[in-house]
Amino acid sequence: MPNDDFQIAALLVNITETVLWPHIQPWLRANNHCIQLRCRVGRGQATHHTQQGQQHTLTFGRKMVASKRCARQARNWTTGRELVGRGYFSGNFGYAELMAHTCCHEFAHLVQSLNGWYRRGSIHNADFYRILDQMHQGGIADRVLQVLQLEADRQGLQLEFAQGVTADGETSENRAAQEIQWRMPVITGISQQQLKEQLQGQLAEFDYRGRKVQGRITRVHRKTVRIEDHGVRGIDYFRVPPSQLQLVDSMLQRTNTGQGVL
Repeated sequence: MPNDDFQIAALLVNITETVLWPHIQPWLRANNHCIQLRCRVGRGQATHHTQQGQQHTLTFGRKMVASKRCARQARNWTTGRELVGRGYFSGNFGYAELMAHTCCHEFAHLVQSLNGWYRRGSIHNADFYRILDQMHQGGIADRVLQVLQLEADRQGLQLEFAQGVTADGETSENRAAQEIQWRMPVITGISQQQLKEQLQGQLAEFDYRGRKVQGRITRVHRKTVRIEDHGVRGIDYFRVPPSQLQLVDSMLQRTNTGQGVL
């Protein structure tokens, strides 16, 4: 599967160079744009457009391809939300459609940059979506999807979701269960509803691979809480038992133990 991820990222590079890049040439000439385009596969999740002078680079991260194999994680990506929210590809939320849309999304950033429609703090703005909508309505996005499916089939690559897979092919839940150290006592006498109300949105700290990690509690499950915005590269979220957390800014620090632990 990791090798498939690299090959699919390489397919996005190839399709950008052979489908999208030629498609835009008449527009480039009509607007006197003389630029160079470099497309590459990155080793991490980073998938983006960058510019240095007249040199534009589109990077498709191998771990991005892997992360989006989990349908639940894929919906957390901007491209996943766009696919659902804007009804691209007739509203079909499949892995092939998501990869094709990712290709179009990054290329739209290139066009956005050339038009001068990029502003600091305003990247995915109305002008950007005007470009992206036009790519889908004009048929070039469908062509990207068609070529992607044909080439993946020719190379024997699977364009399907695999539930629960993180950026390096391991489930987030298993990774968290295996690698977070057990250390905190459990509070008794507090209901699940109280936990949910008081924990959601709190900043929490836990041990991960011998160091302290802080993240935001975004969801409370029956036995674990979900931690996002933690800054650990390659992992979208952790699911951690409350007993392993120390709250940084929680009411529970003041009302339950006086020790700031759950």
